[in-house]
This record gives sequence, structure tokens and C-alpha cells, in this order.
Amino acid sequence: MLPLGAAVVSVDFPLYRQGPYTPMALELREKERSLGMSAQAVSVQSLAYRDLKEKIPGIVVRNVTRAAVRVAAQEVARAQKDLADRQVALAEAYLGIAR
Repeated sequence: MLPLGAAVVSVDFPLYRQGPYTPMALELREKERSLGMSAQAVSVQSLAYRDLKEKIPGIVVRNVTRAAVRVAAQEVARAQKDLADRQVALAEAYLGIAR
């Protein structure tokens, strides 16, 4: 929740909840003879974690900016509606129209 002026706005951010998965090494064998242990060549999950970590500052700025603009637009629309309501009330009073 983000307080913006008189409004409180919900802002969402992506998050990986679990730590990176680490696979278990496997022993490679041929006819009962050990050839060695397997090793992870590439971790796509680690690359995704790093990519998200690098993108978070931009995501935060973009989402907070969107929330602020949304609140500002709502305030402008509310102010314009209030002004229009007052103008209608004045016109009705001038013309003697009852609601």
C-alpha cells in the first residue's frame, strides 16, 4: 500500500519467494567404473533471478509513477465533477428549476 495524498493505492511488484534450485550432482558410471561427477552447466533460474534483480528499480519507478498519475487523474476528475455540479446548481437557481 502506498499513501499518495489523501489516497492509499495498492502497488504490486514481482517477487521470487523461493531460493534458486540447486540440483544434486550425479555420478557417471560405465560398467562399474566411475567416470566422474556431473555438474550444472547453466542455471536458467539463476539467470531469471539476476534479470529480475536488475529490473526491479525500473519496475518500482514505473509502478509508483502509474499509481501517482492514477490518483492525480482521479483528483482532477473529481474536481471537474464538483465544478460541473456547482455550475448546474447555479444554472438551476438562476432559471428557477427545482431538482
